[in-house]
Amino acid sequence: MKVRNGVIIVFFLWAANTLPALGNTNQPSDSLALMYYQEADSLLLFNRYDSARKYLLLAEEFYGLDENWEGYINTKNKLSEYHAALFDLSQAETEARAALKLARQYLGEGSPQEAEALSNIGNVHYLTGQHNIALENFQAALAITERLDEQESEFRYSA
Repeated sequence: MKVRNGVIIVFFLWAANTLPALGNTNQPSDSLALMYYQEADSLLLFNRYDSARKYLLLAEEFYGLDENWEGYINTKNKLSEYHAALFDLSQAETEARAALKLARQYLGEGSPQEAEALSNIGNVHYLTGQHNIALENFQAALAITERLDEQESEFRYSA
């Protein structure tokens, strides 16, 4: 009987932590998409590509359903990195270009996601020996990052 009660308690604890995330996906800390994204990111660090892909696709789906464009674009960028790691460079570039287009459309010019997409496109060109094109993309990504750093510094010290 004790084991059964323990299982019931564990189930209720799990449900109390998981079910609110299903109903309230606008809070990133409670989002299933964020949990899937973080799990995929961890798996990529350990070269567990098949499992990471599964979680990235789940994160992409949930972010899309929530219309959380920042998360969706971050996931597109991570999918680009995933494909580049497997040397599926055509798909890596496709994901990065989709992320770039969406970043400009939904987040505006100069977002961190735009910089990441440009960097991913640069990586693809670098790996295919197109170093001049890669350099252009890396420089564009760096310019955005430097501009963001300046804005953050101004905000931090303006008080």
